[in-house]
Amino acid sequence: MLFDENGRPKRRISIWIPLGVLAISLVLASIIIINRPKPLPAEPVTEIAPEVQAVRVINIQAKPVVTTTGRVSSPHQINIVSRVSGIIESVAENFRDGASFAKGDLLLKIEDQDYRIALSQSEASLASALQLLATEQGQADQAKRQWQDLGNAEANALFLREPQLNAAKAQVTAARANLEQAELNLQRTEIRAPFTGVISEIYADVGQFVTTGSSLAEVQSTERVQIKASLTANEISDLGWQNLNGLSLEGTTAQISYQVGRTLITREALVQYLSPLIDPMTQMSEITLDLIKDEENIEPTPFPGQFVDIRLEGAPVEQVVWIPQTALFERNQLLLANDNTLRIREVDILASTEGRILVKGLSDGDLVVTDRPLWIFPGQRVTPVLAGD
Repeated sequence: MLFDENGRPKRRISIWIPLGVLAISLVLASIIIINRPKPLPAEPVTEIAPEVQAVRVINIQAKPVVTTTGRVSSPHQINIVSRVSGIIESVAENFRDGASFAKGDLLLKIEDQDYRIALSQSEASLASALQLLATEQGQADQAKRQWQDLGNAEANALFLREPQLNAAKAQVTAARANLEQAELNLQRTEIRAPFTGVISEIYADVGQFVTTGSSLAEVQSTERVQIKASLTANEISDLGWQNLNGLSLEGTTAQISYQVGRTLITREALVQYLSPLIDPMTQMSEITLDLIKDEENIEPTPFPGQFVDIRLEGAPVEQVVWIPQTALFERNQLLLANDNTLRIREVDILASTEGRILVKGLSDGDLVVTDRPLWIFPGQRVTPVLAGD
């Protein structure tokens, strides 16, 4: 224990000292808090409007277009058959697979000796029948005069030799028919081309015996060609041809393109027929076109079996627009960027071809989005960039 100078014990340190220290600390803390740096106000957040590719549309009158592929075929593809029997005596130089011929060209010659003999016999039979007819006619005239000399108005048919005269006339008619048949058979020993075309395949040759009805060759016409193609139900609808029962395609044309060597030829074809039947396997309908003849004979004709490109056009439609196919958002929906905000617009799709679609349901001046980032969705603010800007 500590004592003071008087020998009395010292008192303890006053409790006010800690309280004073605490008070000073609080004052200092208050000063620090009051004078601490204040945070700067946050800058306003700027909304990002990403760029999208767009086109400004104007409604027009347009024709729906369908493009497809067709195959060239011959309208006449037949088997040439023999109309008479005999041995093939000779064939033409161009009587071979793939050879061309003109209408009336001699293709084969069948031995004709038997048919010449038959013709001579028919001529003799006709001469004999004519002689018999003349004899009977003379006897009938004589009998008629004799009967008139007797003073009777009506004569007996048998006395006037009418049955014999009719029989002689019938023999002349039969003899003439036999002569015509003999002449036909002689002509038919020469097998001639029924049209201008090409030989697909031969079935007979020199020295071969053929009978009536024997196939000699398969030939195809090249005077004109047909194009056959198939259309889906959607393509028929695009063209406005869905009403097959009441459909008239008279005067409807199509554009045909095909290669001849390295040259691309484009010509017109006439739509002849759209079948109302649907193929059960492909669910498509067949369309037939006739290639319009080149009067000046400048452009070469495609060959049977060749593939060609076909461009078909439907009837004109008002208030429609062609836009890139990339503009489709979902099925029949487009995205518009009017007022810099993406909005959905439903439209009617009338046709699609060559990366474009023909739509109805847009207004003049609409901004149709043709390309956008995948993370942009309807309702978002965007910056349209027009094609060509």
